Amino acid sequence: MKIGILRIDRMGDMILTLPIIKSIKISNSKAEIHIFSSNKNTKILKNFKYIDKIFNINKNEFSKKKYNFLLNFSPGWNSFIKCLFLNSSIKANIIFTSRYKSGGYSKLLIIFLSKIFFNKTLVIHRRKRFKELRTIHQTLVMFELLEICKIAYDKNILI
Repeated sequence: MKIGILRIDRMGDMILTLPIIKSIKISNSKAEIHIFSSNKNTKILKNFKYIDKIFNINKNEFSKKKYNFLLNFSPGWNSFIKCLFLNSSIKANIIFTSRYKSGGYSKLLIIFLSKIFFNKTLVIHRRKRFKELRTIHQTLVMFELLEICKIAYDKNILI
């Protein structure tokens, strides 16, 4: 199984993704995990032993391989567009609505397009979840996307 993960935003977001990568690799030891990352995130990942290949998107490094799963954990337009050019049987995307604005209109277009171009879309309505006392922690939400995609992972990984 080949899994591609896009994480091209901030370093802290990549650090929150490390338990996801480790958890997938522990449960699927033969899985090949490729990460598409930014310059700064590539520095974080270079000694992380659970990754098979790192592609630096700032150097226009991309893969021509076909993935079983492509997981977009960077919720912006840049990663969304990059996903469109990667080959995968199942593409999954997380979208976070604003935690500051009461209306969710700012993300309507990307939600609509995600439902067209991705097999799985997880929309996290942060204000609503917060009111319902449900988690908005990025790592836990990424685990939710793994559940939706039916990707086996180790549930005992500490965050």
